[in-house]
Amino acid sequence: VLQGYAQQHDLTETWVRAAAKDAAFMFSLFIAANAVSLATTMTSESNPPGMCMPLHHMTFFTVSFMHMMLSTFLLYVVRVLTVTVDMFCYRLVIDPSMAEAMHDWNVLQALLRRAAGSVELALIILLAMMAWLVAAFSLDFVGLGWSLSTMRLQLPRILMLCGVLRVFITAAGVTDK
Repeated sequence: VLQGYAQQHDLTETWVRAAAKDAAFMFSLFIAANAVSLATTMTSESNPPGMCMPLHHMTFFTVSFMHMMLSTFLLYVVRVLTVTVDMFCYRLVIDPSMAEAMHDWNVLQALLRRAAGSVELALIILLAMMAWLVAAFSLDFVGLGWSLSTMRLQLPRILMLCGVLRVFITAAGVTDK
């Protein structure tokens, strides 16, 4: 439905360009989080006692990859919604025909409701991941103490939280016009 609407209103190119930037940002966060995780756990001073390095790296890689893919998908869907609302506002300024604008806005509202229903579960999962990250972050600080090495261990999680925040800030920006 979203792709058909975007093609019908010549928004595909703008949507793809914005989605490509989002995907590049999320991939950069994924690479940075995994590089920092690998580099941090390789130093002997920041390793928690008894930590299994290969298992830790594979687990973090898998979780951060799933996080990146889910966030990228959500940004892809949210971007088309942002582009359609922006284009509606632009067209309303160019041609302020109220009768046509009311019809177009009703169609756009239906599209927004349908898309919101489609991504609702994914957003809840992303919120649950964010809550888990914050809880793990807090437990690590309680268990390991407030030191610089603990902060370095938390940096990959902080980068993942930045990705989650980007999704929700972008989603909030859909109808802020």
